[in-house]
Amino acid sequence: MFFRNFTYLYTGFTFVAATVGTFTESQPALLWIDLFAPNPGDSYSIKLVFLLTLLTLLLPLLILHVVVFGIRKTIDTKAIQNISYGETGVWISRKTTFQNFFIDVPLFIDNKKITMLYSGAKKFLPIAPGPVTIRAGKGLVTSQELHFNLKSGQQIKTELQIFPKGFLMGLELKEIK
Repeated sequence: MFFRNFTYLYTGFTFVAATVGTFTESQPALLWIDLFAPNPGDSYSIKLVFLLTLLTLLLPLLILHVVVFGIRKTIDTKAIQNISYGETGVWISRKTTFQNFFIDVPLFIDNKKITMLYSGAKKFLPIAPGPVTIRAGKGLVTSQELHFNLKSGQQIKTELQIFPKGFLMGLELKEIK
């Protein structure tokens, strides 16, 4: 939640900074203006300067997202390596997709939020034997529920897929046999 709010705030402030920097011809917009119009009186495209300034200011956020994604992937990989063979639970994986790369999806087991699934995630969730209900998403963007009756030592594999559904996204949670 903090990371999402930080991203929104940073993007908003970056948009304002790029706008002000372009119209006042200050840094980093001045760098692009000098590159496209090196001599006084030369013309330049204000749209192109604004776009490049915005992208320049958003670059640290993109780097931060890539680093955090790598850290999350490393932590999950180490956690998966520590799972014993006969442990009871559910494997859940989410395919990596470009369109929804930055969107995390909440996962609920028996109507309790257990974890967030990021793009490309593969997690093992230890669960006590017995009846289990799993669903992903919340609100208007919710998958169908999967119902299982787990036996001791049983591991079930599931996969979450995201697909376009009008202006929203659709979620499909299915068991992998």
